[in-house]
Amino acid sequence: MTCKKVIDKILGFAKREHVYSQELILEFLDIVEEYLRPFSPFITLENVDRYDSIIIVGDTHGDYQSSLHVLKRDLNNKVVIFLGDYIDRGKMQLENILYLLSKKIQYPDNVHLIRGNHESIIINYMYGFYASLVAKYCDPFHLLVRFNEVLSLLPYSILLDDYRLLLLHGGIARNWRKVEDAKYLPGKDLIPSNQMAFEILWNDPREHVEGFIPSTRGEGAFFYGKDVTEEFMNRNDLKMMVRSHECYRKGFSLNFVREKSLSYLLSVEKLPLAFPVKNPPAYVLTIFTCRYYETTPTVAIVKRGELKITRLNKLKV
Repeated sequence: MTCKKVIDKILGFAKREHVYSQELILEFLDIVEEYLRPFSPFITLENVDRYDSIIIVGDTHGDYQSSLHVLKRDLNNKVVIFLGDYIDRGKMQLENILYLLSKKIQYPDNVHLIRGNHESIIINYMYGFYASLVAKYCDPFHLLVRFNEVLSLLPYSILLDDYRLLLLHGGIARNWRKVEDAKYLPGKDLIPSNQMAFEILWNDPREHVEGFIPSTRGEGAFFYGKDVTEEFMNRNDLKMMVRSHECYRKGFSLNFVREKSLSYLLSVEKLPLAFPVKNPPAYVLTIFTCRYYETTPTVAIVKRGELKITRLNKLKV
């Protein structure tokens, strides 16, 4: 089949909640791998202010309905960036990841997918994706491997150069000096075993922490404090880091607030919350878009020099 026919079939089945054949999935993953292979693990998007808006989406974890809600609109004058964790936990993991990869191929300049810590063969084996494949197919371990060979080619971070916004899944790593250093991370690292890559996917910000300290998530992961974050941001001339990776009941969190913005944030009682993208009130914004934890899905929108945090069901751009 041609690339277009395969994608049309994938998207058609997704609408009808069809059971995909293994042959179709493998053919589709070959197409996606061929497309992703030439790209760097670190991507800079320039001149994004020419688009009407940029929508930033956090973890979806098989929440196909949230992904569908974001991407159902006309994408030709928009950029949509997903921050990782497309599978595990949720009810429609296979449908979600196939739909998102299809949209990436359909709209290569408008849809971008970043790798999360659940784009990992070990995590997928333990936290639900492999079980979801077992429920549908006989002996699907080769599918698990093939998915991870492809998903491990997704970038670790994206820089929106116009706004100096760094988008990633987890956070800064101990030996990450310049943002461009991420372009040298190895591809097809299925775990990943590279320590810097692992930390970008797994690390979390924590108030009242200095430097890096071991994380409760386990070996190899770290909490990072405001001091090292501010140092990293200044060294790379960054305004803000937008991440996902952590679930918050209100759907978002602002970490490492700039002192001049504290009174403003304390006065905000509900969403939407908006601020100038080049003068953000905090160094780190966490967005979470998955319904699995019974939270209200939240997204961030960059439009006309403003970053707005809003509920997914209020998304009107």
